[in-house]
Amino acid sequence: MIYHSASPDQVLEDLGSNRYHGLSKEEAHSRLQRYGENVANAKTPVSFFGVLLSQFKSIPLAVVMITAVVWLLTGLFLDLGNPFSALAVLAIALVSVAIGMIKQYAARKVLTSIRGAN
Repeated sequence: MIYHSASPDQVLEDLGSNRYHGLSKEEAHSRLQRYGENVANAKTPVSFFGVLLSQFKSIPLAVVMITAVVWLLTGLFLDLGNPFSALAVLAIALVSVAIGMIKQYAARKVLTSIRGAN
């Protein structure tokens, strides 16, 4: 069943639940045994620099960075093109990395605090 397009009553029926009473104690215990507790997976915390390095694993970003470096080198040494354009592309790519890093680091801190609340 595709839950987001189904009516609430269809979803509750499919999940074996009740709108007003939820699951029975027996069903809740059975599902707890079958699926385990509803907790976030415990992963080792990632450092700020680990998050930074993970930003560079993106293939499109790697292609842009390599292209910009080649563009810069050909502009400087072979006088083919404007090296300032390559620097602008590199700067934009680095700003993108910084934004992604800040967002991912903040998300990981939130996840760590949620794990601590369990």
